[in-house]
Amino acid sequence: MKIAGKKTFREICEEKRRAKADFIQLLVTVTEANIATVYRWINGVQVPAARDKKKIADALGETVENLFGV
Repeated sequence: MKIAGKKTFREICEEKRRAKADFIQLLVTVTEANIATVYRWINGVQVPAARDKKKIADALGETVENLFGV
């Protein structure tokens, strides 16, 4: 049942899935890394190189220090 003006659970899940895919694509685009590498960064298996940290921070409007504690 949907209440007027409210999103269903399924709609919220789809938005979150889409937002995650868009975020991953942003990282792939700005760093020119392959998607497997980006997933390794997200899962904490690997850390981005310094040049990639800077590109990521710039794309997100943050500082490298805030994002990566460097």
